[in-house]
Amino acid sequence: MMKTPKIIFTLLLALSIVSCKDDQKKETKDVEKNQYKITLNAIVKKDDTFQVYYKESNDDKAPFEEKNSVRIDFKGSEAAQDIVFNLPEDAYPTYLRIDFGSNKEQSEIIVNQFKVAFQEKVFTIKGQQFFDYFIAEKAFIKFDKATSKAIPFVTTDGNYDPMFFSEATPAFLSIAVQS
Repeated sequence: MMKTPKIIFTLLLALSIVSCKDDQKKETKDVEKNQYKITLNAIVKKDDTFQVYYKESNDDKAPFEEKNSVRIDFKGSEAAQDIVFNLPEDAYPTYLRIDFGSNKEQSEIIVNQFKVAFQEKVFTIKGQQFFDYFIAEKAFIKFDKATSKAIPFVTTDGNYDPMFFSEATPAFLSIAVQS
């Protein structure tokens, strides 16, 4: 009778040790991922879908392709929110394009912060600085750098595609190669 509790205790102890080792391996694997995480903190008042496109070449003439993009649907809010884009593992972008939605009724968008993280490195761009790193597609979006506002609009012919482009390999994308 005395052996049964000892056997059960020993089995539980062995099981917990194995579980802890598995958890440690999982945490280590997550830290070692080669994945860019892009976070846009903004006030976007109406439900929308934002999309980040990326290129992995230095060819500025090459088009952005749908296969190299991440799309995020989210609920609008009067409060600031994080819109998070996780690029595929082992994608090393050289250019970014951020599409500020598909909702033609979207009002102004206030950019509070833009952050790029890769492994344990983080590059943060505060509000107004966003417009120093990204170029607006003026056919579809206006911006007011002083107030950190992006104002999308529908063109007279009904087109709507508000977007911003980075220049080739800006500092925030090169964090993968920094030591």
